[in-house]
Amino acid sequence: MRSLLARRTPALVTAALVASSVALLAVSACSSDVELAAADPPRGDAAPPDPPSPSPDAAADGGDAGLDADTPARTCTDDGFCHLPLPAPLPLRGVWGDGAGAVWAVSADGAVVRWDGASWATHVTLKGPLHAIWGSGPTDVWIGGEGGLFHGEGTSPDQLAFTPVALERALPITSIHGSGPDDVWAVGGRSDFDHEESHVLHYTGPTADPADAWRVDPLSGRVAELSRVWGATPDGVWIGGTTLLGEPQGAVLVRGRADGDGGMTFEDVPLTNTSGRFRFITGGAVRSDLFVVGRYWSGIGAAWSGPIGDAGDAGRVWDDTTFDTYFGLNALWAVADDDVWIVGELGRVRHWDGATWTLPSVTITKFPLANDLHAIWGDAKGVLWIVGDGVAMRRDPALVKGGT
Repeated sequence: MRSLLARRTPALVTAALVASSVALLAVSACSSDVELAAADPPRGDAAPPDPPSPSPDAAADGGDAGLDADTPARTCTDDGFCHLPLPAPLPLRGVWGDGAGAVWAVSADGAVVRWDGASWATHVTLKGPLHAIWGSGPTDVWIGGEGGLFHGEGTSPDQLAFTPVALERALPITSIHGSGPDDVWAVGGRSDFDHEESHVLHYTGPTADPADAWRVDPLSGRVAELSRVWGATPDGVWIGGTTLLGEPQGAVLVRGRADGDGGMTFEDVPLTNTSGRFRFITGGAVRSDLFVVGRYWSGIGAAWSGPIGDAGDAGRVWDDTTFDTYFGLNALWAVADDDVWIVGELGRVRHWDGATWTLPSVTITKFPLANDLHAIWGDAKGVLWIVGDGVAMRRDPALVKGGT
């Protein structure tokens, strides 16, 4: 569910386009966060507040309004975010890199694109919208989408051939994560007002019959739409989603632990500090703390963090009162407890340094980035890849002006 403000965005953009050039330049000097937050109706019966003054962080996202016409077009921002041309304006939904130079992304129109170190190119087009991608190495890659699962194998990344995986039920796969070639989890499901079901699958290595390679975990029988998996290790895994028909309604977060008999025992993890407001989980990560990102029932994005061993009692919540913005948040990546990144609607990128959230500069034009961002992945060197609607960005710490 998207916020009312997010649904009003096209009208705001249209109005901006017909405004005078003077007005456009004035707007471009400010962050879209400030503009759109100010346009959102006040809560309750209080009088509308005065529009907030642009903060240094917000202004940074507005680009350089003072660029001369003769100035060469920028490809990277002062915060190290480089925009890389795509072969087409693809609606990208998932991203993953093999750690050896190749980076993969999948799109809602079935395209699979690959970065070879110099450029993006379309590798193959698969059946149906695609949502997720993960691999254990350069020649072992899994993709999930509306058409189920696809496995990529070959002698090198450029030679990977993707084949569909036979599954018991035709449910979309929206998230994939694993700890190695013989420990991979894939989840997905559907939810409406009459029925909810999930597919929680676990791959433990090749079998004589490929159809038996993916085992359906009993968690699949839960009344919920489970849609995200992360933190997978041989001893545990985290899975998140939502339920409208189960009790209590709203976000579902479960932790799986090895039962010593080749299976997993799952237990619910209550996010009590959210006051029951989370509707669904859109992503998460585990370092020494647990980090979760999701949305309230209103569609407003929020993030939660707390100790892994006692998640329900000592967590912190960050939402629109923290970010000063009302947009949905779609994905999270944690390098460390004090180095966490969130991406979301209308080009929102947030960074947590252990004390504060900041808004890094991600636009290379005079105007704020307005593309919805859907996925983020990072390598062992701290390089981040962010993809979304018609956009693919690489953030290299070495390119940050003034240091990271």
